[in-house]
Amino acid sequence: MAAGLVLAGKGTRFSQTLELIDLETGQSQTLREGAYPAWSPSGHILFQTAPRSPGLWALPFSLRTRKAEGEPVPLLNGGSDFSASADGTLVWADAGIGGLRKLVWRDRSGKKLADTGSPQTDIQYLSLSPDGAQAAYAAAEGGNQDVWIVELAHAVRTRFTFTPEVDRSPTWTPSGREIAFSSQRSDRSDILVQPSDGSGEPKAVVSGPLTQFATGWSPDGMTLLFHRVDPKTGLDLWKVRRKADGTFEQPSVWLQSPFGESRGSFSPDGRYVLYVSNESGRNEVYVRSFPDGGGRRQVSSGGGENPRWRRDGKEIFYVQGDALIAVEVNAAGDSLAIGAATELLRSPGLVGMISPSYDAAPDGKRFLISEPAGENTKPPAIHVIQNWAALPRQKAGSE
Repeated sequence: MAAGLVLAGKGTRFSQTLELIDLETGQSQTLREGAYPAWSPSGHILFQTAPRSPGLWALPFSLRTRKAEGEPVPLLNGGSDFSASADGTLVWADAGIGGLRKLVWRDRSGKKLADTGSPQTDIQYLSLSPDGAQAAYAAAEGGNQDVWIVELAHAVRTRFTFTPEVDRSPTWTPSGREIAFSSQRSDRSDILVQPSDGSGEPKAVVSGPLTQFATGWSPDGMTLLFHRVDPKTGLDLWKVRRKADGTFEQPSVWLQSPFGESRGSFSPDGRYVLYVSNESGRNEVYVRSFPDGGGRRQVSSGGGENPRWRRDGKEIFYVQGDALIAVEVNAAGDSLAIGAATELLRSPGLVGMISPSYDAAPDGKRFLISEPAGENTKPPAIHVIQNWAALPRQKAGSE
């Protein structure tokens, strides 16, 4: 890197932009979406498409003009924490997001009830169907993250998406007949809806350059909540309304502030939205009335992530470290009474996961958790490629 210039990733744990910073003037130039940039003496900027998306891309870049000299080229489908030396050697590590994980049923005391299916790589964004018979989740196979569905009674799993994009964050409609999911590529982020039986083509609900994740449907299946990552405003909660003909209106902001708001989900009666905000300086769980957004109440204390409603609306669950916490709630008239927090169980599958790694059965008596697969977990490894700069030429020649 030239003297006085620094590469940096700017943004959140969900999305970043590649920034070229001039230390003498203090000015920052946004190059494109991307995360964890590293300069290579070969004349490339190496980067991941997003903080949570393993894989390596190379962007041809001129320090003289401070501009890209072509489109980015994908080098590796997996891996992270890469570095390139002057002699053309590239080093990277296995992506350490999750390793092999398995689905485990536990009761409210933490007692293991059953395993469901065989392990897969990085099972996350776990979402139970409304009847509790199936679970949708994201998992990585062949270096790419896709959405999968498992029939829980027989542990039969089916791949739901087949695209080269990073597909994740599946969210069932209340009828169970459709699933919304997020699809991420290098220059665009889509939210798509597709019948849950895999029939038909996915239809775009929201599309744009900013990273966005589907998080919750209203009880009537007509409004979808999602959070969007904006370099200017951070994490914000948005909503999009389905029209009578099945198409969707233009999305609109529901909650935007100087802080980060994410993981929005409707209460079973549609009167409230549960979400996570860092307004206190750390992530905590809050609830507001819908649609006006008033009556903000804090649910968690001491930190809170990945909140869920019990299907009858009488409890809220959230994660604190490796613990699953339950809070009783009671809607009386226009107010929502929030009870004391009670620790239910602890699981290694909960700790450190910023995406949902659990969901509650409809009656709230069991929890499906994505947990490390123990002895089946693949140990991390460091990989080395010499003369790596030949890879972009080979990629370009094969297109």
